[in-house]
Amino acid sequence: MFSALAAGPTEFCAAGFGDALGAWHFSRELGTMQPIILNDIPFEVDTERLMEGLHVAADSGAAAELQVLIEEAQAVARPKALYRVAYISAKSDDGVVAEGVRLTSRLLRVNLEHAHRMFPYLATCGTELDGWSRSKEDVLHQYWAEEVKLMALRAAQRALNAHLMAHHAPGKTSTMSPGRVPYWPLTQQRQLFELLGSPEDDIGVQLTQSCLMVPNKSVSGIRFPTEESFETCQLCPREGCPGRKAPYDSGLYDRRYRLAKGQVVSECAARPLPGCAGSSTSLPSPPAGEGRRSRQSRGRGRGRHRTRTGDTIPDG
Repeated sequence: MFSALAAGPTEFCAAGFGDALGAWHFSRELGTMQPIILNDIPFEVDTERLMEGLHVAADSGAAAELQVLIEEAQAVARPKALYRVAYISAKSDDGVVAEGVRLTSRLLRVNLEHAHRMFPYLATCGTELDGWSRSKEDVLHQYWAEEVKLMALRAAQRALNAHLMAHHAPGKTSTMSPGRVPYWPLTQQRQLFELLGSPEDDIGVQLTQSCLMVPNKSVSGIRFPTEESFETCQLCPREGCPGRKAPYDSGLYDRRYRLAKGQVVSECAARPLPGCAGSSTSLPSPPAGEGRRSRQSRGRGRGRHRTRTGDTIPDG
C-alpha cells in the first residue's frame, strides 16, 4: 500500500482518497518531529450536492453557468493540509509548552491534562482555488466560488484526519482552534503557526497581522487525545448556528475549567513556564464585555472560524 516518493522529506500525496484512506505514498518514516505535508489531495466537486445547497434547479439557466464554474474549479483545485506531532514538555495553571512554544489558555491546559502529545494542524482549499475565486467579478459567481472552496477545504480536512488516525492511532480525540471562544484568543494563531514551521512555504497559507488566514477557506487548530469529549460548541451561546455539534452548556467553564479561589494547578515538567513553580496565580474571570468585544473583533460567528470575506467555516 505504501511506496517511496522522490519528493521533500515530509511531503505526502494521496491517490484514490474517498471515504477511507487511499493509497498514501511517503518518503520518510513517520513519527518524526517534522511537519507532515499533504499536498496532492484528490478533490471532485459534488455537483448534485452543490446545486442542492445553492438552490439551483438542474434545468435552469443558472445550472449551466454553475457547471462552467465547476469545471473551471475542478481544473485548478489543489486542497492541502499540514500537521505535526508536538510533545508537551511543561504545564502551568494557564498554559502548556510544546516543542519550545508556549500556548496560553486555561481551557487548553485542562483539556490537555492527561495528554503528552498533540497534533497542531492546518487545512486549506489551496491558493490555486483561492486565486481562481478572486477572478470572479459577478457577485453571484463569487458566492458560488466560495461554496466550491468550502467543499475543497472539507476534502482537505477529511484527508488530514484520515492520515493522522491511520499513522498515529491517537484513539478518541477532540479539537480546539484559536478564536472560537474567548478562552483561547485568536492571537494564539501566531504560536500555532510557529509550531507548524512554515505554513506559507509548505501549503501557501498566510497569517495576516490581525491573525486571520489567507486563503480565507482555511482552518487551524490542535487535535488532542482525550477520554472526555469536548466540543467548542459547548462554550458558545450563539443561537441557530448551522454548524453546532453540541448544545451550549452555560456552566461548563465554571465546573470544569475555572480555578477555584486560591487553587493552584502547577504540574511543571522539564521546562517550567515562567511563574509556574509554586505560583499562586489563577486565571481571572474574563473582563465584563469580553465576549462582546470578541464577537465584534472576530465577527459574529463565535464557535466557527471567521474568514477574510466574512464567511464562516465549520470545524471538520
